[in-house]
Amino acid sequence: PILGRCFTALPPASYHATLLDINCQYKLGLTDKAFAKLLQEPQWSRAAEQIIAAHTVPRLVPKPGGLLVTKSVIGMEFIPVDERTPAHPKDLTICQSLARDLNISIQKWPWHCTLAYCHLPNEFEAADRDEVEAE
Repeated sequence: PILGRCFTALPPASYHATLLDINCQYKLGLTDKAFAKLLQEPQWSRAAEQIIAAHTVPRLVPKPGGLLVTKSVIGMEFIPVDERTPAHPKDLTICQSLARDLNISIQKWPWHCTLAYCHLPNEFEAADRDEVEAE
């Protein structure tokens, strides 16, 4: 199967709804040492305190037809259950505050959970679309 060969599933214990578009170590071009230093900066502990204090628990369900399969990820898009959860994570007060305090971009992606990452994007891109769809 193409998906099983090209993607690595994440462990279920790591599933989460993404709230912020934070760049990881490698997208920032940082070594392990430089990334560890970055994470020791005070804004990260302040952010953790804000997150805990906010008690944010989005109420979401899978979006009908929301399975996403791209050359980067397999994911599931979600929609709010009711008006207590905003339509997009960027509209959560905590997200706006954290983006400002951490000097990062507001989340651009809709509510979603990444299920797997593609480690063979060229092979996936070259695969027959009908075979991929059938899987």
